[in-house]
Amino acid sequence: MIRNRVILGILLVINAMMAYSQRPTPYIGCANGTESAPASNATMERDVFYLVNVQRKDNGNLPPYKRLDTLNKSARYHATDMAGDDYFDHRTFDRIGGVLDTNICNTLGRIKAFYGNHSNIGENILWGSPSAAGAITAWMGSPLHRGNILGNYREIGVGYHSFENHYVKNFGAWSIVYPLVINSDSESTNNLSVRLYLYGSPAVFDSIRFQVNGGTFSNWMSFENRLNWVLENRIGDQTITAEMMKNGIVNSSSIDDIILTAPTSIEKESSIFATTLYPNPVQNQLNISLILNQTTDFKIHLYNAIGQKMFSFNETANAGYYHKIVNTTDLNNGIYYLIIESSDAIISHTIYKK
Repeated sequence: MIRNRVILGILLVINAMMAYSQRPTPYIGCANGTESAPASNATMERDVFYLVNVQRKDNGNLPPYKRLDTLNKSARYHATDMAGDDYFDHRTFDRIGGVLDTNICNTLGRIKAFYGNHSNIGENILWGSPSAAGAITAWMGSPLHRGNILGNYREIGVGYHSFENHYVKNFGAWSIVYPLVINSDSESTNNLSVRLYLYGSPAVFDSIRFQVNGGTFSNWMSFENRLNWVLENRIGDQTITAEMMKNGIVNSSSIDDIILTAPTSIEKESSIFATTLYPNPVQNQLNISLILNQTTDFKIHLYNAIGQKMFSFNETANAGYYHKIVNTTDLNNGIYYLIIESSDAIISHTIYKK
C-alpha cells in the first residue's frame, strides 16, 4: 500500500532552496537490494523513528514499530537517489542528459528488493523540512501519511539525506514474523526493568517464555503482548530472546537487544522489582505478575475493605518473571487490598471487584 504525497509537496515549494550538503551521486537503474547508501545524518533518521513511535503511543497506545536494517537501507537508498537525481516521487527515476527517465523502477519493486516479496508494504516521503519534528508534523497532517504512521505494519526503516532534506520512511509486515520490541526499540536504558512488546496473539501462540543474554529460559507463561522484564545487573549490551509455543510445539522465536548504561540504585533494589495486576476492576480472574531480582520467598494476601483476610498463600519463585492467576469469582463486589510481602519489601495494591 503506497501512500501519495499531495500535501507534502507544499514543503517542497517552501524549502527547495535549503541545502545542507553536497548533492550525492545518484544510483543508476533499479535497486537489487545489495546497495548500502552511507548515512547522511544518522541522528536525524533515529529521531524520525523515535517520533513515529511516540505518535503511535499517543494515538491509542498502538504497538511500537521495530526498526529493521533492510528497510533502513531501502529508505536511505531512495532518499539518496532523489537528492542525487533531483526528483521527488515514490518511483525511482534516472536523470539522463538532464532529462528524467520515468521508467526505471516502481516503488514496490524497489522496496521488495531489500525487504522481500511481500505485499504489506508502505512508504512516506517528504522534501524540505529542516527538522525531524517538522517532518512528523507534516506527515501527521496528511490523512494518508498519518495512516501509515498509525497503521498495522510491524517494521519500519528511515532514510534521510541532508541535501535539500529528503526523507523516506518504509513500512512492512511479514505475516509469519513476530518482532520483539524492547522499550519501543530504544538504543539504551539506565533501568534494569524494561517494557516488552511481542507481536502475535493468543490465536497464534498460547504460551511464551524469555531468555536474557543466553541464560536459562523462564517458565512458560500464557501469551501476552505487553509485559515487563528484568535485564542482567551489568553494564553493556543485553539481549532478550522470546520463544512462542502453540499446542505444545515451539513454532516461533524473536530477539531484540538494548544497551544498559549505568543502572540506577542497584545496591538498594528489593527482591521484588515490579508488580502488575490485571484486569482491574476484576471479575472472575485476577492476573498477578511480578519481576524478581533473585530467588525469592514471598506471601500474597487479599483483604476486604473491613480487614478480613480472603485468602493467603506462600510462594517461592526464581529470578525473572512470575505469573499467577487467582480465581475471584466468589468474591463479592467491592474494594479489596492485595498485599505482596517478602523479607525486604511490602507492596500493596487496591483491587476493585465488579
